[in-house]
Amino acid sequence: NGVRFPVVNSCANDKMELPDRFLLYVARVVQWKRQERAVELLAHYRRKYQEEIFLLLVGQADSGEHGYLNRVLVLASELGVRDCVRYLGELDSDSVCNLYTHKGCLACLSFYDIGNKGNVSLEIMAAGGVLLALNDSSLDNIVKSGINGFLINDMKQGADIVYSLLHDSKKAIEIGNDAKSTIQRLAGSWDERVE
Repeated sequence: NGVRFPVVNSCANDKMELPDRFLLYVARVVQWKRQERAVELLAHYRRKYQEEIFLLLVGQADSGEHGYLNRVLVLASELGVRDCVRYLGELDSDSVCNLYTHKGCLACLSFYDIGNKGNVSLEIMAAGGVLLALNDSSLDNIVKSGINGFLINDMKQGADIVYSLLHDSKKAIEIGNDAKSTIQRLAGSWDERVE
């Protein structure tokens, strides 16, 4: 498997109206990808810190009223954060890669049930984004928590990390830079893997 090393173009998302501060969850919206955990993190954050941040969900979803996306949005309503959760739908890969490092993106989330070491996590890091993932041991050889990303045990811990990133943008930049260096060192690009 190889990693796409994205070329970040800061104006690629200018047509989208994005919030000033947001968390990003890029994945097909299905139950085992566990987007509801991101909603729980957002609710913990709002209760504890009384600050508004948004959650942007990106990826293919079923559209029926009984689908998983609907359940995630109902949970957001029940937890009092529905006004801060936005579903952007499917986006092209360049737009997604630019969201990873958008000035308003505090962290990119990965809370899957089954292994968080997928291409999305690696591409977040390759772009220089801040990865906040569930500590399921799948990323232990890549992510050094607090150095080049974060591995969390629960959503309350995740909310505290998001708060620290919001209030220490220098640290967030350092983590993104270390993430990018790590992936460049450990994973070859698709072109290198083909050779």
